[in-house]
Parts: sequence; C-alpha cells; structure tokens
Amino acid sequence: MDAYEYQVMARVEETHPWFVNRRRLVRGLVGRYAAHLTAPRLLDAGSGTGVNLADYANLGRSVGVELDREAATISIRRGNERVAVGDLCRLPFSDASFDLVISTDVIEHIDDDVAALCEMRRVLSPAGRIILTTPAYSWAYSSHDRFLHHVRRYDRDRLQSAFDQAALKLVHASRYNTLLAGPLVIARWLGDRLARVEPNGSDVGRPVPRIVAPVLGAIWRTEAFLAERVNLRIGLTHVAVLARE
Repeated sequence: MDAYEYQVMARVEETHPWFVNRRRLVRGLVGRYAAHLTAPRLLDAGSGTGVNLADYANLGRSVGVELDREAATISIRRGNERVAVGDLCRLPFSDASFDLVISTDVIEHIDDDVAALCEMRRVLSPAGRIILTTPAYSWAYSSHDRFLHHVRRYDRDRLQSAFDQAALKLVHASRYNTLLAGPLVIARWLGDRLARVEPNGSDVGRPVPRIVAPVLGAIWRTEAFLAERVNLRIGLTHVAVLARE
C-alpha cells in the first residue's frame, strides 16, 4: 500500500466502525474456535499500523510482522514493541512458533498467496488456528483495489484452492460486510466509470458522518455476531478459520 494510505489508516482504524467491528469479529472467532488454546502465542501476519496488534494483546502474547517499514514504524510508535519487518512468504520465525495466526485483509496483496499461507501453516503449532479475512468477488475488482495494491479479490473456489494447496483445513467459513455489499459495489463501479481520470484513493479512509456512524456500527456489529456463528454466503469479505490438515 502507499505510505499515504497507511497514514490514513493509522488515523481511522481505531474508530471507524468497519475496523472496530472486524476486530470484534476476530475476538469472537478466537473465543469460539480457539478456546482450547491457553495463553496463545499470537502472530498478527501483516500487522500494518498496529491498531489490531494492540487489541490482540488481550488474547495472548502478541507479535506482529509487517513487510512495509513505514507501517511497522507507525506500529512501534503506538507502543507495540514486538514488531518484525519481514516477508510473509519467508517468515522470520521457527516452525510451530505460534498457536494463533491472525491475518486480516493481507493475502490479497501478495503475488504468491499460497507461499504466504504455507508459511503461516509452518509457524503454526499442531493444535493452532489461523483466522483470516480477505476481499471477495473477483468481478468486483475496482480502482479501490488498485489503489490499495490488491493483486486480486477472491471467489470462493479460488480461495479454497489456495487453502488446499497450503494443506490447510477449513474449520469455519462466513462473510462480513454483507448488507452494504450491493451499494458499495455499485458506488465503486459508478465512480470508476464516471470519473474523468483514474480515482486516486479508496473509500477506506473517508470520514463517516456522525449521524451515520451509529447505523453503520449497528450493521457491522450484527454482521460480526452472525459471521462468528453461521456461514453467511454473501458479503464483500471472506472470513475463514483454518487448521493444519
């Protein structure tokens, strides 16, 4: 991602209702599908600007790894001491170093996504879990994705194939960002076609009007509650809990 976009995300991740409720979803998934892990050693794979990593400190001993030095620096300034600069395709950790690997909206940035998933599996303990989110629907790829340097969005079969190649077993699957999927896809599609030039940003950091924020928060909070429990088959974000085969 561009350095500017990291600066934007650093400002909004703490309070934007989409990010707040994605963290709520991750915590719920940990409680439901990783309850057998006591004081887990946790890796935030693609820890970005560190807001998630700070939140995960309540789940276990948390370590972050981030390819972009700018984002890692922002994370360290937030007070995250255990952040490594490294490539997810060549993680700088020994085998079975972690009981829980969390990677939220990361693998879509990586050319060799299977290599990254294989590395997550390698550093995962035998009884461990991987919790992962990534954008859905290849046909919805837009300037929003290009600006964020997304290599791809995933259809269900493409994502399952990557899991299979990495010898990862799907424990739970669902979707997030369901109710607003249609309006967001249409808005991005129209924006791309009506713009005179290539749009120079994504909707990640657009401020949420104060009057709208509670409504969006309620929508995404409800979706997080449901995605933890049932397989929602429609939504802009894939949600997966994985284990070693």
